[in-house]
Order: sequence, then structure tokens, then C-alpha cells
Amino acid sequence: MKFITILLLTLLLNIQGVFSQQESTVGEVVFHDIKNSSFIATLNTLSSKIDLSNKTIELKIPLQNFKFTSKENQSDFSREEKMNIGDYPELVITGKISSNSEISEEGRHIISIEGEAIVKGKKLAFKTNGLLVNKKGKTVTNASFLVNTKDFGFSSKGAEQLEVSIKVVY
Repeated sequence: MKFITILLLTLLLNIQGVFSQQESTVGEVVFHDIKNSSFIATLNTLSSKIDLSNKTIELKIPLQNFKFTSKENQSDFSREEKMNIGDYPELVITGKISSNSEISEEGRHIISIEGEAIVKGKKLAFKTNGLLVNKKGKTVTNASFLVNTKDFGFSSKGAEQLEVSIKVVY
């Protein structure tokens, strides 16, 4: 009997661990110049993993999939002196999630994410706030933050700061 109880507890803990680890390709990344509302790019294809037990998140964003409102901005973004998509095809973001609430439980959770983004082969530290919602077995994360273009080694058509919004549905 003791053996069966231990076996059931182990199985239950393993099942909880499986549900706390989620992967997604459903999401949206939007960025725009905070001074120029016509400079907007949108992406609807990404790869993301979140582990609610270990409170970690990882996003891989394929840069070639950004769609700009202007064809000129589209080709400018890919150039070697800008994002250099030929040599650096994706942006990778990894981070540790913190919250005053238990993020694996159902509900809305205000979160902070601290980690690094790897852009053009350079690691850039970041910290931002966001929202994580667990409802009926689905997790949705949202975060918005400002990026200084010179941190990425370029300025695009004079843009100094971009607002970036990321939403992922797991």
C-alpha cells in the first residue's frame, strides 16, 4: 500500500510538471518608433517555451518574418548595417519570471521578467513587467518595453527608441 501511495504521488508530481511546461508558436510581436507612428513592424510567427514551475521563459523570433507597413523599411531592416538578418536570422530572449503570486495557478498575475536578449550575436540584459493569465489550462503572456536602437548597433531611419509589445498564447 505504501508503495502504491508513493507511486501515485510521483505520478501526480510528474503530471503537474508536464502541464507547467508549455510550448507555443502562437503569438505576436509588434514594434514601432515612438516618434513616428508610420514605422510599424508586426510578426505572427515565433517559438516560445515557458516553464511555470521553474518560472522561466524563452522566445525565438525569426527576424525575416517581420512585416513592415513600408516596403522601404522592410528592406532597410534586413541590411547588414541594420539587423543583418543574413548572419543573424533570429532574436533569442530568455528570462526568469518573478511574481508576488503563484503563476501556475489560474488567474491574472502581474509579472517581472529579467534576462537577456541575444541580438546580432550580442547579449543585452533586460528587465520588464508584464501580465500572465492562466485560464482553463491556457497561458497567455503579455509584455511591452522600450528599446534603444543604438543598443542594437543601428538606428533605423532616425528612430532612437522603439516600443516593443510581445504576446504569446500557450
